[in-house]
Amino acid sequence: MASIIPGFEYDIFISYRHNDNRSGWVTEFVAALQEELAATLKECVSVYFDTNRHDGLLETHNVDKSLEGKLKCLIFIPIISQTYCDSKSFAWQHEFVAFNKMAREDQFSRDIRLASGNVASRILPIKIHNLDQEDKTILENELGGMLRCIDFIYIEAGVNRPLRPNDDAKGNLNKTQYRNQVNKLANAVKEIMIGARNFDFEKKESPSKNIVSVNTPDLVKAKSFKLRMAFWSFIIIGLLVSGYFVLPSLFKTSTKPIDRSIAVLPLENMSNDPGQEYFSNGMMQEILNHLFMIGGLKIPSGTSSMRFKGSKLSVREIARELGVSFVLEGNVSRSGDNVRIIVRLINGKNEQLLWTEDYNRTMTAIDLFDIQSDVAQKVAESLKIVMNPEVKKRINARPTENTEAYLLFLQATQSMGQHEYVQQLLEKAIVLDPGFADAYAALAFFWLIQGNDLYGKLSREQVLEKTEPLLKKALELDKNSVLAHTYLASIRLWYNWDFESVEKEFRIVNQLNPSSSDAYLEFVQYLIIIGKFDDALNVSKKSFNDYDITGDKYVTMALAYCYSGQQEKALETVETYSNIFQIDNFILYNSMRIYVSLGKYEKVIELFEKNLANKSINDLSDSFLGYLGIAYFKTGRKSRTTEFLNELSSKSLKPSVGSSSYFAAAVYTAMSETDKALQLLQKAYTNHEVEMVWLKVDPLFRTLHGDPRFENLLRKIGFE
Repeated sequence: MASIIPGFEYDIFISYRHNDNRSGWVTEFVAALQEELAATLKECVSVYFDTNRHDGLLETHNVDKSLEGKLKCLIFIPIISQTYCDSKSFAWQHEFVAFNKMAREDQFSRDIRLASGNVASRILPIKIHNLDQEDKTILENELGGMLRCIDFIYIEAGVNRPLRPNDDAKGNLNKTQYRNQVNKLANAVKEIMIGARNFDFEKKESPSKNIVSVNTPDLVKAKSFKLRMAFWSFIIIGLLVSGYFVLPSLFKTSTKPIDRSIAVLPLENMSNDPGQEYFSNGMMQEILNHLFMIGGLKIPSGTSSMRFKGSKLSVREIARELGVSFVLEGNVSRSGDNVRIIVRLINGKNEQLLWTEDYNRTMTAIDLFDIQSDVAQKVAESLKIVMNPEVKKRINARPTENTEAYLLFLQATQSMGQHEYVQQLLEKAIVLDPGFADAYAALAFFWLIQGNDLYGKLSREQVLEKTEPLLKKALELDKNSVLAHTYLASIRLWYNWDFESVEKEFRIVNQLNPSSSDAYLEFVQYLIIIGKFDDALNVSKKSFNDYDITGDKYVTMALAYCYSGQQEKALETVETYSNIFQIDNFILYNSMRIYVSLGKYEKVIELFEKNLANKSINDLSDSFLGYLGIAYFKTGRKSRTTEFLNELSSKSLKPSVGSSSYFAAAVYTAMSETDKALQLLQKAYTNHEVEMVWLKVDPLFRTLHGDPRFENLLRKIGFE
C-alpha cells in the first residue's frame, strides 16, 4: 500500500527487537494502533511491520535493499525496551540509526512544524520499560537531544513490564490506560501527517534538527549554571506576568505590529582568562536587566540563553529554539585599564545583521553602565519602541561610579551561594561605595539564603537581624531597586507572614521590570499559599513555554497543577521534564511535595535513593526528612519512618530557621496521631517556622481541617 504522503514507501515503520514480541506484545500493539488510526484519520494509513523478524546481537551488517526502501517512511515508531538500545543489533543500526540519518536528508527533514505551530519529530518512540541510564544516554546521543516517549509501561513495586490492554490503571503506578496511550500515539501521527501536508517546500520551513519531542521543541541540556544564576533568578521572582495586574503603559509603539521577541546570548570571553568569565557573564545579565525595564518585550531568561554558551548552532537555529525573532550577541575582552565590547543585533529568521557597535572604553563603572544603557536603547529603537521618560531615566542611571565596587558586585552576583567570600566581596563593595544600593540588597540576599532550610543554618531572628537593615538602607538609597523590593517580598512572605505587603512588593517589582520572562516563580507559590489556585495556574501557563524553560519553571508549573486539582497534568509535567534538568534541592523538594501530595510514595523513595541516599540522615533537610517519613510509613517500612522522626525531633531542639516541627507534624498526621501532630504545629507556629505559610493548603494536613485547634492556628497565621 502506498503512503498517503507522496515520496514515501510507507506512512509508518514499526521497529522492535524480536525478544519483545515473543509474547506477541508487539503484534497486539500494532493491531491496536491500526484500529485506532482507522478511527482517527479519514485515509487508510500504511504500516510496515515485519511479523516474522528475527534479530539478535550479532546479525549481519549487510542491509537488505528491500528493507532500505521500506524504511523510507514518513513516521518511524521504535519500541524502546530494555534490549532495544544495543549498538550491535540490527534494529538499532539499520533501522533506528539509519532512519535518523535518512530523515535528516529527505524533503521534510527529521523534524516538522505542526499546524498548531509546535514542532514534532518524525521519530515517535514508545517505551515499554523504564530504561537504565546507559540506554537513555545512547538514545539521546543518537537523537542529539532529550528522549520523549509515549509510555506503555506497567509499574508497581518490583515490576517493570509492558502495559497490556486488560491492565487495571489503579494498580499501575503510572496510572496509564492502554487504550488512552494508543489514542495519544494515533493523534500524534495525525498531527505529523497534517504538518507534512502543509509543509512549505519552497521555504523549506522545518525546525532545528536538535528537536526530538513528540509535540514540543527539544530542550537541550543546559550546563550547570544554577549557582551563578541563582542570584539573578531571585531578582525577578515574584514578578507578575504581563496583563495580570492593570499597569499604566510604559511605552508607545508604532501602529504597525512588530514582533518584539529577543534573546540575549552569553557574551564570549575573548580574554583567554577563565577568571574573567564572571565579567562576560555579568555584562550579559546586566544588559538583560536593562532590557527587562522596557515594557512589551518578550525575552527568554538568562538561564535559558546560557545553555547556548559555546554552542555551534547558527543564530537562526538558536532563535528558533528560543522562540524569538531577534538575537543579541557579542564578545568581551579586557586589557589593562581598557575594555572592548562588541554587540550585534541579528534578525533570527534570516540572520541579517541589523546593527553592530564596537565599544572601546576605559574600564570604569561609568563607561560600563553607559554601554549597557546604550545597547538597551538601540534595541528599543530597532524594535520601534518609544520609551516612557521615567523608564529611560532608570535605564540611564548609574548605581555606582566606583569601578572596583561594581566589579566586586559582579563577581559576587555571579558566584552567589553559601561561600563566605561572596559576603566579603559585597561588604568590601559597600565600604568602597556606601551609596551603592544594589550591593546592600545583594548582601541581604546572601543572608536570606543562609536561613533557607535547604541551604543555610541561621535562625529566623538572625536572618531578620541581618536582612532588614540592609534592605531598608537599599531602599533609602534607591526606591526603585528591583533587588531590594524582590527580597523584601521574600522576607514578608516567608518570615513575616504579611500577605498584604507581599502583594504590594510584587506589584512594584512588576512595574519596574515588566519584560522579565522569569517573572512568576515565587509569585505562583504565593498565589497557591493564599488559596488562589486558578490564578496560580493561569499565571504559570502564561509564563511557561517550551522555549524559555528552566527546572524551576517546570516544577512550579507542576505545583500549580497539583494544587488546582489537576493531578494527571501535575504528574505528566513532572515526568516529562524530570530527566531534562539537573536535579537541585529546589526541584527535588517540590517534586517530593507533589508526589507525596498525590500519594506517589514509591516515587518519593525513588528520588531519595537516586539523589540523596549517599547523604547522612543528619545532612537531610527537614522537608526531605518529612516527605521520606511519610513515604516509608505509607509503604509499610515503619522503622525508617522512626529514623526520620527522631532526626526531626533532634533538629527541633536547635535554634535554626528550619521547619522540623512542621514536617514532624505532617508525618504524625499521616500516622493518624492527630493530637501529637497538632502539638507540633503549635510549636511550629511559636517558632515561626517558614513552612507554616503552606498550612492552609497543604494536602498533608487535609484531615485536620475542621478541628478547632487547627482552625485557630490558621487564623493566627493570618488566613481568614
